[in-house]
Amino acid sequence: MANVELLESTMQYIKDHPEGHDQTVWTCETGACFAGHAVLRNGYRASTRIDMWGNRIPVNGVVIDDKGEHRPVDRTAQRLLGLSDEDADIMFSAYNTADQLELMVKDLANGEELHGNWVREVEYYHQADGEMAGRSFWVRKGERVDA
Repeated sequence: MANVELLESTMQYIKDHPEGHDQTVWTCETGACFAGHAVLRNGYRASTRIDMWGNRIPVNGVVIDDKGEHRPVDRTAQRLLGLSDEDADIMFSAYNTADQLELMVKDLANGEELHGNWVREVEYYHQADGEMAGRSFWVRKGERVDA
């Protein structure tokens, strides 16, 4: 069962601090995706390491719990948020916008699953060098969200 309180409070935090939302980054000191914000706001810390120049840099995708154990962001957030594997994969997609995430949170808060109600679409485009490229994103069945 989805943790509606955490879903809604995480979404509200992202809406209140849009500059700190980057769906392509699990966790870092300047921004995080939905999953990253959910775990960071629940007592986990971003994991860092020292690079070869002595600078402390974030380790993307890993957080540290209150016992000092390293945990994967995605599965930790999935557990905290009460999401199925399928719903976590949809919600944590790197191309989700804040607007899409807000719709997903509303669906989950209403007791709906994302899996089966959201579908992956692919958008193709020409790059500056003339090559074709594409990206995939999730939309509600029958709707188009500007991604």
